[in-house]
Amino acid sequence: MKGLKEIPSDTTLSGAYSVLQNSSKTPSLREIALWSQWSRFDPRLGELLVSWIAKHWREIPPQNLNELIFQQPWPEAVGVLIENVKILLPKKDLLFNHWSACVMSGVSPAPHEQFFIGLRKFAGLQMKDDALYPINPYKKWGYLGREILVNKASSKKMPTLLSKKLRFEKLKKLLKEKRRITVADYREFLDFTISQRQAERDLKNYPGLKSLNKTRARFYVKS
Repeated sequence: MKGLKEIPSDTTLSGAYSVLQNSSKTPSLREIALWSQWSRFDPRLGELLVSWIAKHWREIPPQNLNELIFQQPWPEAVGVLIENVKILLPKKDLLFNHWSACVMSGVSPAPHEQFFIGLRKFAGLQMKDDALYPINPYKKWGYLGREILVNKASSKKMPTLLSKKLRFEKLKKLLKEKRRITVADYREFLDFTISQRQAERDLKNYPGLKSLNKTRARFYVKS
């Protein structure tokens, strides 16, 4: 597997954090390209990059960034970050869509591999779940992953990032563990990869499930 010449250390990661969190500092395009690769080793850096790009993408020449990411071992990793940026932006931001298409021009998806490196126990349960339930920002670019690189728990407007088939597979699993569930239980079990409204629709339409009580006190049980 191709890779970086050097894995980022805690010190270099802290330096990247400092720049991305300091409004008086501006990372170079080369740093953005490099840090996109480091994000495969550190979800926190990925989250900071996503937040920074969401605020500053208009200042980034897309063609220049495209050229720089092709100098990196995993240019498709930038696509994962961009898909997460879309969560933070208006749904129909056509200008950003054109910008991101230019940035990712010519980039092909990865060969179906784990996005994060060294963070999962080999053949462990988390790695298995990454393979079974990958969310759309990763799947689109050939990766297996479930980590949303934004503050997901606080947002009821989170877009639905998991297919209906996989959502219902997980719902079936949840109902084996709990006799009754709420919308909040369901969203948390799906790692908040589903909107509040979609969660309500899923629970309403899932076969053999009925709702009791109304509004905020509503919960669901198997009939």
